[in-house]
Amino acid sequence: MSDAPHAPVSRLQRDMLDFAHGPGDGSDMLVIRWAHRLLGPLDPAALRTALADVVQRHTVLRSAFLPADGAGYRAEVHARVPSPLTVTDVRRLPPDAREEAWRRALRTIAPLSPRTPPHLRATLLVESGTEARLLLEAYHPAFDGWSQAVVDQEIAVAYAAACAGRRPSPWEPDDFGTAAAAEARLAGSAELARAAGHWSTVLRDLPEANRQPPVGDLTASEARVALEKPDFHQIVLAAARNRVRPSTVCLTAWLRTLSDAVGSADVAVAMPVALRDDEALGDAVGPYVNQVLVRAVPGGPDDVKAVLRRVDSAFWTSWRHRAVPYQTVLEALGSDFRYRFRFGYHEGGGDGPWDATGVSTVPLDVPVDTTLRRDAALELTHTAGAASGVVLCRDGGLPGWSAGRLAAAFTAHVSRLTDPA
Repeated sequence: MSDAPHAPVSRLQRDMLDFAHGPGDGSDMLVIRWAHRLLGPLDPAALRTALADVVQRHTVLRSAFLPADGAGYRAEVHARVPSPLTVTDVRRLPPDAREEAWRRALRTIAPLSPRTPPHLRATLLVESGTEARLLLEAYHPAFDGWSQAVVDQEIAVAYAAACAGRRPSPWEPDDFGTAAAAEARLAGSAELARAAGHWSTVLRDLPEANRQPPVGDLTASEARVALEKPDFHQIVLAAARNRVRPSTVCLTAWLRTLSDAVGSADVAVAMPVALRDDEALGDAVGPYVNQVLVRAVPGGPDDVKAVLRRVDSAFWTSWRHRAVPYQTVLEALGSDFRYRFRFGYHEGGGDGPWDATGVSTVPLDVPVDTTLRRDAALELTHTAGAASGVVLCRDGGLPGWSAGRLAAAFTAHVSRLTDPA
């Protein structure tokens, strides 16, 4: 065994790594991708330095995930790792060839290896002296949605410093062992007992239509969803009238859509939630996330206010038990339940102070991974007074339903829930 520093691996990371090493090699499904158009006089060398600084700060991005003696995994922290940036200069190519080079970069989802850091990869396509496109990819066992905003901000800060010929203000390397340490303290705790009691109630007599059967074919169709500013404004107004959050309106519309699709009035969806209560984790990178299961009856004779309040209450009741890993609770209950549906709601972050360097950024759409272990999922991102996202529907998972039909039903339910009449 190497004498390099080691860090503990959390339960969520172990589950992801098991999936990546399992049948069919799911490692390419564990790549989080996002992109920016960079406008202004970009310095690729300064960007390379900035990315290296960011990777150096976060130990999880420069750790190798290796099988542990006996079972599980250990994280071996590397002191230094190679630069994560690849630069492709397409300035001499005609415009259509530049577009094809970008589309090729988006189509190519090369797996990130758990054994070989860094777990952040960047591809820069230089199109002119004042325009470029940047594709960023991160390995999910080392990263989550919150981390994306952290990394965007830190790249911008480090890039400004590199352009000025200095290093960024000293950054203390963050230690990603916090989640694993918190999990260790849960064993036999009252908190685990309370969470187990809650989930036992949630799962009791849950209709079989909510259980995901084992699946072999993970291919899925996708459909885009866009709630433009006027539509999202109506969601905000409806949320205010009924004293709930805008995300509750969207969650209720998705629950109603799933109720239509499976013919069950009683529906449950899994939702990812951030585990960032510890202030020290606010600017940390890592998979500090858990799943909570929200079960509710989203229809019936009740008025809209009663339905929205019921869904909102179901979410907050489950959210209070978010610190206990979902899989740990199932083990405590002796349950093999696999959820069938997912709903993600994310707040879009800023891109950092790029303007200080004369470079501005514009977010770019990135194709989603159309492989899915669940039968249906909706992922929404709210930013700048609007929301957009994607519906995924596993092929054959919901007979008679496609991603396009689910997306249309969801937007129709949003309209009904936000109609002030």
